[in-house]
Amino acid sequence: MNHPILPVSLNLHVLSAEAAAIDWGWDFGLVDDELVLKSEKILWFAGYALPDLDRLQLEQITKFFFCLHTLDEMLQKCGFEEAMEFFHRWEEYVFYEDFDSPLSFVWYALDDVLESMEHFSDQEWLDSLWFYLDDYLQARRWEFNNVRQGIIPGMNVFTMQHAYASGIYLAIHFLKLHFPAEEYPIEWVEQRIARIICLYSDLRGFEYHRKIQDTHNELVLRQIHTGISDAEACRHGAGLLYQLFDSLWEMTEEFRNENKSLAAWADSLLLLLGGCLYWSEENALRYGTKINGINKT
Repeated sequence: MNHPILPVSLNLHVLSAEAAAIDWGWDFGLVDDELVLKSEKILWFAGYALPDLDRLQLEQITKFFFCLHTLDEMLQKCGFEEAMEFFHRWEEYVFYEDFDSPLSFVWYALDDVLESMEHFSDQEWLDSLWFYLDDYLQARRWEFNNVRQGIIPGMNVFTMQHAYASGIYLAIHFLKLHFPAEEYPIEWVEQRIARIICLYSDLRGFEYHRKIQDTHNELVLRQIHTGISDAEACRHGAGLLYQLFDSLWEMTEEFRNENKSLAAWADSLLLLLGGCLYWSEENALRYGTKINGINKT
């Protein structure tokens, strides 16, 4: 798949962050197969998306996305009532020590890593992190309920929720550790980046998701709503992706020319996009499996 050349970089501390996250994950019951974690570079996501973080920040953020990966894995195996109880307790902030489920491991682990992030920045940044995490979990609940109940969502609500469930807005929020949100209010670029990542993943995973009748793929869903063929769905997805890339390029160039002081922010966003797409390509052994909410396909 051809697209505009994007920058890619890898954080120098990725190996130490991976090792720290695995050691920590054993303590919280998150490690199922250490060999798979390493061979598929599952825990390298933050290293590619956020290459400029220092070692301690990268270690904690790698642990955070490890929690999201583990939640994705557990949701594929657990029962409907068990999962909905987890989501309900999260939304209501109900005490969870009496929650007899492997999903409680994720909760304990998230509590631990979020506590470690309290010193990362000011209270406003931390409050926003919780806000984005709530959005992520609400979107994951929406996706989970749709899949288990056989609900076919509409295209507009799907594309919005798909972006929230991707985890990309969380990654962008971690990027704002170096770029305060109030000084870099270009949400339209962030939304475009999330849209590109989701569509790119869905286009690459289309054949797999169509075979297993997974409706949480934009191309599969478009087929259901319009009746178009596989070839037409792929052509439409590829054409839309090119348009999204072109408009993103134009947006960031215009933004950079008009606001030169914010050029570093635009460059960091493009580096995050390039890193996410590169990571999704690397060692994708399990076609269609979600990692951090993103299909690593």
